Amino acid sequence: MGRGSSSAGGGREPGGGGVNPNNIKNVEEMISVRNEGNQKQVDDVLTVSRELTDKYGTSVATGGFEIADFTGKDSTTLGCYSPGGGITMNRKFLDNQNMDKVIDESAKSGYHPSRGKKSGMYAVAAHEYGHSLTENVREKMGEKNFDKAAERIVTEARKQTGDRGNIKFARNISKYATASNAETVAEAVTDVMCNGGRAKKQSKAVVSVIDKYLL
Repeated sequence: MGRGSSSAGGGREPGGGGVNPNNIKNVEEMISVRNEGNQKQVDDVLTVSRELTDKYGTSVATGGFEIADFTGKDSTTLGCYSPGGGITMNRKFLDNQNMDKVIDESAKSGYHPSRGKKSGMYAVAAHEYGHSLTENVREKMGEKNFDKAAERIVTEARKQTGDRGNIKFARNISKYATASNAETVAEAVTDVMCNGGRAKKQSKAVVSVIDKYLL
């Protein structure tokens, strides 16, 4: 998966990479499709929001939750995050059975962390929220650059685990975590939210750094 936005870097998709905003069509508020047979899917996304808001406060709120058609080269993207713009999920995967299958296949290959006992929709939302948390930490750091803030988070976390180099550190979380420091943070958040105490120690270290700044 990868996840992405034009500014946060990365979209959760099988192929990875950023998302072209021009490829996002027919955008709707996610809550508007809840009663169209999508109650569980929408509620899973909102559960991630509630859990993180309960932990960190309203400061982690995104600009909203949307559903849209992802087209062109971004048609396989599962979801994306854009600072100030919120989280957008791909309508193509707004089906728990379909999303679960995609997540399980990628986890089996090590491309993404396991979803544990959570749904695939929950896992994708957790990843996108990982980008939102990075933005919150950036503000607390007084750092102007999003990617620099992500690098600082990963470097601090790496010192806890003793890994040599951010790439080696990220590889312990997932293959996609090596795409960038921003994706390392998002994948770590996903791992911890989905797997709790069974999450990789590197993922736990990343979340401990986030906690340091936001709690």
